[in-house]
Amino acid sequence: MIPALCALIRREEIDLLHLHVGQRTSLSLWTDYEYISSVPEMRYATGSRPTRISEDSLFASRTMLRLNIGLGSQQLYPPQ
Repeated sequence: MIPALCALIRREEIDLLHLHVGQRTSLSLWTDYEYISSVPEMRYATGSRPTRISEDSLFASRTMLRLNIGLGSQQLYPPQ
């Protein structure tokens, strides 16, 4: 029986760049960082070593470039 796994998840988002190209269009670049303290890991049996289930931690990072374009007649952003 596998014990219940508890994970601490910490997530941060950093908006690096946000440009309003018009009243209905924007371009943004942002990065997302995530730390998970408990990630299950399974190692299969090889030779004399038995199958083992343990846990480890994980750090992930992702960067996205997002283009928002509003459809229809309404403005997404107020005039500047």
